[in-house]
Amino acid sequence: MWTKSLVAEILGEPSLSQTAGSSLAQFEWRNRVVVIFSDLTNEKAARQEKLLLAKHRELARHDVVVLRVRDGCVVPLYGAGGDLDARQIREDLDVNEVRDFTVVVVGRDGSVRLHANEPKKPDEFFALFEGGNAAPNRHAPGG
Repeated sequence: MWTKSLVAEILGEPSLSQTAGSSLAQFEWRNRVVVIFSDLTNEKAARQEKLLLAKHRELARHDVVVLRVRDGCVVPLYGAGGDLDARQIREDLDVNEVRDFTVVVVGRDGSVRLHANEPKKPDEFFALFEGGNAAPNRHAPGG
C-alpha cells in the first residue's frame, strides 16, 4: 500500500480506466460516482444514503450514480450500473476492509475527489462537482 501511495504521489493518481480491470471504468466521462462502503448494520451508511437520495433532482442534474458496497455485493441506489464487482471496486478505490463506514466520490475523469469516514452533506458533494472550494482530500489533489 505504501508503494502504491508513493507511485501515486510521484506520477499522480491514475484514472480508473488506467487501472486494469476496473469495475467503475464504465462510468468514466459519463457519470460521477458516490460509493458508500459499510458493514451490514451501520447507521452512518444509512444516514449518508438517506441524505443523498433525498436530493434526487441534484443527483440527476450532476449525472451522479450512487452505489452501496456491503457484504461483498454492489447495489445501485441511484442511477444504473451493470457488471459491478465489489472486490474490484474496493481495490480500485483503496478501501480494502470496511468494518465501519467510508464514502468515496469519483469524478467523471475517474479521479477520487473525496474519501471520508464520516457522512457528508449532499451540498459538499455538489460543491466538488461544480469545482467549489471543498477541502482537498488525502487521495487526490484539488477538486
